[in-house]
Amino acid sequence: MRSQNRWVQLAVTTFLLAAVSVGLNAPGFLIPHFHLALDLSLASAGVAAAAPMIGMACFLVVWGALVDRVGERRVLTMGLSLATVGAALAVLATSFSLLVVAFFVIGAASASVHVSSARLVTGWFAPGQRGTAMGIRQSAAPVGIAAAAGSVPNLADRFGTATALMVPVTVLAVGLVACLMLVSNPTRLPRSDPAAQVHLRNPYRGSWRLARVHLVAAMLVVPQVMIWTFMLVWLIVVHDWSVASASVAVAVVQLLGAGGRIAAGWWSDVAKMRMRPIRWIAVAGAVSMFVLASSGDSPVAVVVIVLASIIVVADNGIAATAVAEVSGPYWSGRAQGLQNTGQNAVAAAVPPLGGALIASHGYSAAFLVAGLIGLVAAPFVPVNGEPKPE
Repeated sequence: MRSQNRWVQLAVTTFLLAAVSVGLNAPGFLIPHFHLALDLSLASAGVAAAAPMIGMACFLVVWGALVDRVGERRVLTMGLSLATVGAALAVLATSFSLLVVAFFVIGAASASVHVSSARLVTGWFAPGQRGTAMGIRQSAAPVGIAAAAGSVPNLADRFGTATALMVPVTVLAVGLVACLMLVSNPTRLPRSDPAAQVHLRNPYRGSWRLARVHLVAAMLVVPQVMIWTFMLVWLIVVHDWSVASASVAVAVVQLLGAGGRIAAGWWSDVAKMRMRPIRWIAVAGAVSMFVLASSGDSPVAVVVIVLASIIVVADNGIAATAVAEVSGPYWSGRAQGLQNTGQNAVAAAVPPLGGALIASHGYSAAFLVAGLIGLVAAPFVPVNGEPKPE
């Protein structure tokens, strides 16, 4: 029953993360509508896209501390309830400012799912399977982005913002029902048990390993978000694609990225390494961004951005697994919260800054800068003395 239930938990956890991914990324896919139909600047539209990331960054550690205390199921229920309310408020918003506030609420509430779902997966799966399981869980993010890319911009183009935002309302409400029906907490030793005492120690004391993983994960977000946020409008403006064609292309690319995350997680399980694969992915991602920057507006650039988008997201599941294994069962919520705080703080900065950089120097310059940041991250990956998951 435990073996069967862990796959149920992984399935529902993956769906929940996909649901919040739709809510978090829907604003980014409204950028073409804001920019081309409502005549907002790319920087202003980028502020709306960044609002959920800012909300998430503000509350990840809070949710992480709470999940370490009360368990995954309660935190998931509270967070999904608030996220659904925030999405409904976005549909009803009567001004751009209120819309940005609603997006912030979605992000703040969705933070609960990011920290709780990672802790749920690592609690249910043994170390030798965690990389693959976490890769499957992490594949939910690009699947959610694909769903948003395939629906939100097309609905906004035809029916307006409010109709497009019914997509996150629907998937978040379904996610809440699934959570109430299916999620159960993994069994852990009580904190008072003598065998649990070793895991209660602060994993940040006496070692920079976790801090370095957090730093690398945050830096590697830059090329990811640069592609996620601007690929759609890049295809429309630079390559003269229709909104429908561009949204389908982005959706397909995200699904390919989901497969890449699963493959990378399986690789880390087989190799019994977490850190070295992250370093190799960082370097490969940087190279792909450099090639993209040098491709300009040629048709080859479309092929390159597809390959780059698969590579730059592949590290996410491995990094999340490494954080859970190093921090232990009683600190993993806070550690995942800190990791995701750094990632989302950076992710929140990329849309407005990236939009401003594109407006002043073009897409190639923005892709080049993103690649450079990914390359700088590679030496910080703590590969020396890496413990092997057993």
